[in-house]
Amino acid sequence: MKAKILFILALLLTLVQGAQAQHNVTRDATMSEGWSITPDNPVSAGAAVTATYSGSRHVKSVKCMPAGHLSSKFTINGSGDKVYFSKGNLQQTGANSWKFADNQWDCFGTDQQDGHRDLFTWSNWSEDAGIQASLGTGWRALMGSGEGEWDYLLETRTVNGGTGADHSYTIGQSVNGVLGVVLYPDDYTGAAYTTGADWAGFEAAGCVFLPAAGLDDGTVQEVGVSGRYWSSALYDAESAYDIYFNSDLIAFGNSDYRSWKLSVRLVFPAE
Repeated sequence: MKAKILFILALLLTLVQGAQAQHNVTRDATMSEGWSITPDNPVSAGAAVTATYSGSRHVKSVKCMPAGHLSSKFTINGSGDKVYFSKGNLQQTGANSWKFADNQWDCFGTDQQDGHRDLFTWSNWSEDAGIQASLGTGWRALMGSGEGEWDYLLETRTVNGGTGADHSYTIGQSVNGVLGVVLYPDDYTGAAYTTGADWAGFEAAGCVFLPAAGLDDGTVQEVGVSGRYWSSALYDAESAYDIYFNSDLIAFGNSDYRSWKLSVRLVFPAE
């Protein structure tokens, strides 16, 4: 029997410079065949979208989420909470315009300027009106040491029969010529990634890549050598937690001055 479900886009987006935001509606990998979605893309925030299911399974619910997340899930604490990673690092492409990088290895390197950057001072991204307008609500950074979401994801959760290096992550490898860290999703069962392997296959299996995009402490440096990714947790009045990595190590209890500009990789709640 055909079931028709009418839902309102739950992106809660604001108007930007007087123009109504336009967004595409897509099915993620968990929606089986038998679905059709109307109207045609793009649609405005607040517009009615009809999803029609003509398959044989029972439909329990339909969840509306912003576009831009990868489909694999990562457990971030002992309570079992899971997240999706964004498809790439956060980028600012205009005064009030934000996007996720088109590829996981993309970074602007030393080409950092107002309205065109992917290294940022620390902020509460989950409450940033510009990010909400461009990307939708619900995005946030993982919490650092103290709350321990980065710690749990990297060292505690079990992946492929083990924990830590080459189970939950691999360091010192390059994707498309860019050094970085590979994160494996909860359900990953394959081999550890090595430079030169078919990244498309690893990405299809849900792997996440964090490029070594360097930092800007007044001078952009260490691009392609190290990476620093902000957490949402403050260390003190002047500093915040982040993760740091290079070709030899990864440190998830690191902290840096909030005025420094580091990479940002946002996550979205999976359940």
